[in-house]
Amino acid sequence: MKTVKKLWINATIVIYCLGVLSTELRGAGLILNEYNAVSSTNFLKDDKSDTQLGRIEGNGGNWLEFVVVEDHLDVRGWELRWAEQTEEDQVEAVWDPERLNFEQGIIRFTNHDSWSDLRSGTILTIGELETLVAEDGSEVVKGTDLSFNPEQEDWWIHIWSFDESLILTQTNVLGDGPGNFSVGDDNWELTVFNPEGEGTVIFGPIGEDFDDFRGGINNEEISKLETDPSPDVVLVDYNDGGSSTFGEGNIWSSGEEMQDFQKIRTWFGGGDPGNGSEGPALTIRLEKNPESDMAVVLLWKGEPGVEYDVLIGDFQSGEAWTPLASVSGTENNFFVDIFNQRLRFYRLEIK
Repeated sequence: MKTVKKLWINATIVIYCLGVLSTELRGAGLILNEYNAVSSTNFLKDDKSDTQLGRIEGNGGNWLEFVVVEDHLDVRGWELRWAEQTEEDQVEAVWDPERLNFEQGIIRFTNHDSWSDLRSGTILTIGELETLVAEDGSEVVKGTDLSFNPEQEDWWIHIWSFDESLILTQTNVLGDGPGNFSVGDDNWELTVFNPEGEGTVIFGPIGEDFDDFRGGINNEEISKLETDPSPDVVLVDYNDGGSSTFGEGNIWSSGEEMQDFQKIRTWFGGGDPGNGSEGPALTIRLEKNPESDMAVVLLWKGEPGVEYDVLIGDFQSGEAWTPLASVSGTENNFFVDIFNQRLRFYRLEIK
């Protein structure tokens, strides 16, 4: 009698026509949750305010917010690659030589021990301003704050971008230097990248220039994830808005909806973060198809001697997951045609 593993695992796999990298994926470990596109001389639109900063000019300047969605995550050496379209070509590229009409930069995590074991459910912000003072005069952040104490409901870590012990930055923006990075409303985008070996795209690219992104961001708005943080978020889960929540879970629909972190914080007080079931995670790889430059091969392999029932699905903007194939066994593969598709999402459900 065969042994069939009964568990659910969701893995979102992002495929690019511009060079598919061979990689092993278990879903994104670090996801973008919110970023501030309010210009330095503007305020949040419609008289709205940030839950911590209040209503201040620039809404805190250049800042990014991430959520850790994999427990015991090691991000040492990972890169946050950002770009924003400009009217004039830049003198040099930082990470994409094909797009000189984009300002570009990299925020790189150092080998500091603080990055070796991030806990699932952590909120991580990176900000360019050393001190952020709220509308009421209170000091929200000053420099880097690595304090983390879930028992006191402190799930937030903040990094000042000029803290070279923790992050290093590189940019081609005229007049900027080490410590500087940019966030804006002109087709700004971000990719989380692990440069080790051949390189692995961990998450992204995310930004308003991609077809499935909802809304168009202006310089009085922020961009945010409008669903619970998990490894399975996709572009249509992001939107523009005026409700800003620096260092806290996102809210939307005029405050009627808010993020729930419970599923990615199950380790706190017991439990296993992730799929909620015992048993090994599958190894999932994405490789170039040797028979076609416009296709890839999706491969998966589980525990030896254990059969898995696998449903492979495809996601299109505004639609539900569509089953593409159903395969079973201890290992298998699936050929994915990506002809004329810049970005596509595929999901495996292992039952």
